[in-house]
Amino acid sequence: MFTGLVGGAGMGLFAGEGVQLMADAIRLEDVQVKRIGVDLLVQGKPAKKQNH
Repeated sequence: MFTGLVGGAGMGLFAGEGVQLMADAIRLEDVQVKRIGVDLLVQGKPAKKQNH
């Protein structure tokens, strides 16, 4: 189990309940994706909320 960037027994980086539907997830803008070994780094900033 991942416990943090440097280690320790604190709250994990992605702790929390999350969302039930992808449609409810925070949308990102200015997204960049980079491969680091076998991992992917996804960076972006939260998009401004839009009224649907």
